[in-house]
Amino acid sequence: MTCHSISTTSLLIQAYNHFVHFVQHAKYQKEKKQEGKNAQDATNKRISKNRERLRDAQKEFAILNKFPQRYVDILSHIGAHSDDKHDERKNVYKIKTLVYCSKNASKFIRALDIAMKNAAEQDPSSNQKRRVHQLPRQPVISTFTAAPKRLPIDFYDPSWYHKLVPAQQKTIPDTHNVAFLPDASQSLLPKKQRHPDEKLTDRSFTRKYWDILVEPYGLLGEDSSDDSDDEEASPEGMAKSTGNNSEGEGHDLDDESPDESPDEYFEEGEAGDLYDDFVEDDEEGDDEEEYNANEGDEDDDEDQDEQYGDSFENTEDVHMQD
Repeated sequence: MTCHSISTTSLLIQAYNHFVHFVQHAKYQKEKKQEGKNAQDATNKRISKNRERLRDAQKEFAILNKFPQRYVDILSHIGAHSDDKHDERKNVYKIKTLVYCSKNASKFIRALDIAMKNAAEQDPSSNQKRRVHQLPRQPVISTFTAAPKRLPIDFYDPSWYHKLVPAQQKTIPDTHNVAFLPDASQSLLPKKQRHPDEKLTDRSFTRKYWDILVEPYGLLGEDSSDDSDDEEASPEGMAKSTGNNSEGEGHDLDDESPDESPDEYFEEGEAGDLYDDFVEDDEEGDDEEEYNANEGDEDDDEDQDEQYGDSFENTEDVHMQD
């Protein structure tokens, strides 16, 4: 009995020394150098955990439903997910806008939100535990600015891409592949409604949509690059131009102010018109007509495309666990 007490006391002393002279001392030194550092670290740790949870849930859902590998690869990167903040008043997670993420990529994530929501509705137990993520009508910019590397070029925002130094333009994005439909809101629909091109192999998909999707990045040649720098690849420049002409166009004073909206959030999976200016519809249509005209010359790709076949399941029939 005496030996046990001595041993226990010895362990308590060691634990005390470690906590006071190491753990607390390290926190004291951090706070001494920068006030509020410990609280900031705790917040960042919590945010990182939330991002990991979101990443794991979306990646698992994509694998269970046998989404194309290019989708799974993107969802596997934690940097592809926003650091959503919990709104206790609404009991939802406020989606933040990643500065490096293209609007079309954001459309895809919203389509994924809808697919996961529909699947959860068929599983009441998982639906009760599911975290609801909604986009605020007034975008909130994320504090995370380090972009994930080697994702297809159309994942990245064109204006953000053009601000990179040449070396980073070559090392951060994958400038040889694209991943999303020109209108990514058409992605991940139920089986009978899904877009047929989602079944294409990565190579075939890139070949079909390359010209449409990379034009804003100036990757179609020197002439296209010059044009995109001046016009398409610089939404900020377009915004300034619009601002300069706003007096001539005028404003409808009867329109509802965004700040006066009856609800500060869009419905889950919805984004209003926040992501509507990435790719012009008429360009998409022209490209599809050209592709269909040459479709007979690509029989070798059809064999490869069969690897997806009908394995891309109806997302309404598969349950989610988040």
